[in-house]
Amino acid sequence: MKGKGVQKMPNGDRYEGNFDFNYYNGEGKMYYANGDVYAGIWKNNSKFGKGTLTKKDGTIEAGTFDGSGLIEDVIEGATTLTDNFGGKYYGTVKNGKKHGKGRWESGAGEKYTGEWKDDLYHGDGKFSDINYKYTGNFKNGKMNGTGKWQHSNGDSYEGEFVNNEREGQGTYTHQNGAVYAGEWHKGQRHGKGTMNFSDGGSYKGEWKNGDRSGKGVVVFKDGTKEDVKEVKEKSSQRKY
Repeated sequence: MKGKGVQKMPNGDRYEGNFDFNYYNGEGKMYYANGDVYAGIWKNNSKFGKGTLTKKDGTIEAGTFDGSGLIEDVIEGATTLTDNFGGKYYGTVKNGKKHGKGRWESGAGEKYTGEWKDDLYHGDGKFSDINYKYTGNFKNGKMNGTGKWQHSNGDSYEGEFVNNEREGQGTYTHQNGAVYAGEWHKGQRHGKGTMNFSDGGSYKGEWKNGDRSGKGVVVFKDGTKEDVKEVKEKSSQRKY
């Protein structure tokens, strides 16, 4: 097929646009079975060039695509590297290592876009895999500084990190609507913080190793309050 046409795939995807020897080439629009829609330039059946991907949830990715995803910036002096595990890197290199700005995607679906130093995530960046996505600061390949973490189950955290762990001040929102805002240490609620429970009640006070421990104020869902001088909670008793 060559020229304008329409192709319906067995999986439910539908392509409308230009063909060149049975390949999508030039301008075209793909209606994916999952509800996503891409409109833009194609090259040999891949999104390649200017385009807009509108996802089912309303998220829009607009810009330049390179066949594997969106290039948020056209990087001056960039090169492309591949590895033996299906990984691909597009960005700047120094002394044979990823360094500066670039985008990497593993063969297993991990993605990172942002700043690099000596082959490690370092600076501002975005990381995602099948379990979670993170946007924020990195140092020596780990989440360090401030950022936003979102899990595939609907939980999210926005705040400070040290070596991939929640550390300092931050807010954790559970998928059921419960929200904790306060201090963290080694990934656990630790110090002073407030938990607003999904049933409408709340606790404001001291925490230790993820549990309510010490002095605090409990507000029940009916609005009554209780000052607690010493509360100890076991992990098995948590109901948020």
